[in-house]
Amino acid sequence: DTDLILPLTSPNRFGSKTTMTKRTKWLMGLGLVLIAATVVGTKLITKYWIDNQLLIESETNLNNEDADTRIYSLHRLVEAYPQRAIIAARKSLNDKSDRVRWEAMDILANARDKDSLPKIRTFLKDSDPSMRSAAVYMLKKFQDKDSIPEIRKMLNDNNVNIRYNSIETLAKLNANVSIPEILKLLKDNDVDVRNAAVRALGKLKAKDAIPGLIESLDDYEMQEQVIYALRNFQDEEYI
Repeated sequence: DTDLILPLTSPNRFGSKTTMTKRTKWLMGLGLVLIAATVVGTKLITKYWIDNQLLIESETNLNNEDADTRIYSLHRLVEAYPQRAIIAARKSLNDKSDRVRWEAMDILANARDKDSLPKIRTFLKDSDPSMRSAAVYMLKKFQDKDSIPEIRKMLNDNNVNIRYNSIETLAKLNANVSIPEILKLLKDNDVDVRNAAVRALGKLKAKDAIPGLIESLDDYEMQEQVIYALRNFQDEEYI
């Protein structure tokens, strides 16, 4: 029977040669798609597993006895899971290490996490000067005007760094109400505090401070800063 030995290209048996070529290409294409999907899927699953392990490890290490490990874990969370990092940083505000608390405040300030502000403000009354200073600095990053009354009180702190940071923060917050207190610090014992006061008064354009600034020109350690500050005033009587 010749019917049993029809050529492969016969349309009565397997379809045309052209049809076979199209089917072959389609199957090959499908195979490549499946392979690619498998590779991508494997990579996604692997990445998910790695990220999940990183999250578990980082959150576990937040309870590590070593402060450096806890700090490192916070920063790993910031890079990989910012929202989880905020939650972790809030908890770390109660950490026993002042360095961990400082890092936690910094993370929250950078994230502008206003929910953490009430807790950060409490550090203004901390017995540790470094924490009081850190709190003032962080409130500047928050640009928290509600903290102005408390920060004004810090201008009288015995710690040089706290007075310095308080001046800088009040100037950043455009706290004109603090001008009288800042003006007094032109006579501070620390030159850095005096110069910070000069810069702040210039930034705040405190015209009432002009006589005091002029007088400060007698202090050679302040002259450069005073001259620069006076440029903020368009007052021909003095400039």
